[in-house]
Amino acid sequence: MRFAPLVSVLILLSTPVLAGPLENGVASYNRADYATAMKTLEPLAQQGNVDAMYTVSLMYSKGRGVTQDSVKAYVYLDQMAKSGDKDAASDRDALASGMTPDQLSDAQKKSAEWKSK
Repeated sequence: MRFAPLVSVLILLSTPVLAGPLENGVASYNRADYATAMKTLEPLAQQGNVDAMYTVSLMYSKGRGVTQDSVKAYVYLDQMAKSGDKDAASDRDALASGMTPDQLSDAQKKSAEWKSK
């Protein structure tokens, strides 16, 4: 039975590693399959996954696969910033500088009402 460990290793190496929803969503984004990326990542972002939040905020701010929406992008970035992400705070502030006062007010209100689902 000396070969049993070797067989186990060979079986593990030949079995494909399954990626999770986050990895699948990011891979979809990187392939420019934005519809799939949004469908996969937005539920994760709404649950508070900061990696998903970042990509979703980018999609909304750039209009990739969705209608461009600075308010939604701001909300995700603001939630990340509230959790201590300094880069998100900087990105949020840069985005805010291009928003109208009404958009910014709406975004701040929505962010204050945020509840992870």
